[in-house]
Amino acid sequence: MRDELSEPMEDYIITIYRLEEVFGVARTSAIAKEMGVKPATVTKIVGWLVKEGLATTEKYRGTKLTPKGREIAERLLNKHRILEAFLHHLGFDPYKSHILAHRLEHVPDEVVSAIYEFIGRPKTCPHGNPIVDTDVPSEPRLCDLPPGARGKIVRILGELRSVMSVLSEYGCWKGSELLLIDKWKQGARVLCVGREITINLDVCKSLVVEVLGRDDAASAGAAGSEGSGNSY
Repeated sequence: MRDELSEPMEDYIITIYRLEEVFGVARTSAIAKEMGVKPATVTKIVGWLVKEGLATTEKYRGTKLTPKGREIAERLLNKHRILEAFLHHLGFDPYKSHILAHRLEHVPDEVVSAIYEFIGRPKTCPHGNPIVDTDVPSEPRLCDLPPGARGKIVRILGELRSVMSVLSEYGCWKGSELLLIDKWKQGARVLCVGREITINLDVCKSLVVEVLGRDDAASAGAAGSEGSGNSY
């Protein structure tokens, strides 16, 4: 493997890592969507990563990082999360912190280390993801809960662009409480920050929640809805 990777290659590695975290594998179409490129471009880049020993592919499934690839991704993501925490400390909202941190994550390590010390060595980023070797919540994801469950978002896995844009639109972030009204194969209906919203399965799989209890009335009300017969 080459000693240094270009910034675009680092972005691909991080994207594969994020998708693996949520879905267990990074499909070509999902990588293309996150990166804003054509699938053919992804196929070419993934081939290069495989050749360099940073990733493996499985036909009809997708791409996974090798231990070497994961090591690179985790180092870069650690910098990203420190920068997110710094920007959030400055007053930027969770979504803006994420976007700006992506633009800054290639700054020298010594700068990020100084920032980390300056902000008091936080254990997680604003989205609940670990910095360094911090233990992470073992609570279930939203997709694992039954209708009627109440919970609080404790972590946003992957911080995928497609997911973060939805959460930004509705203002649902780490610490937000929600009620799962109903769910079906491709998504769910939830009450979050006082609004009833419909979210897709990608968002449901990305949200790690602390279960707070149940609302049987909400569960009963969802029983006759269109999606309740196709629960995942």
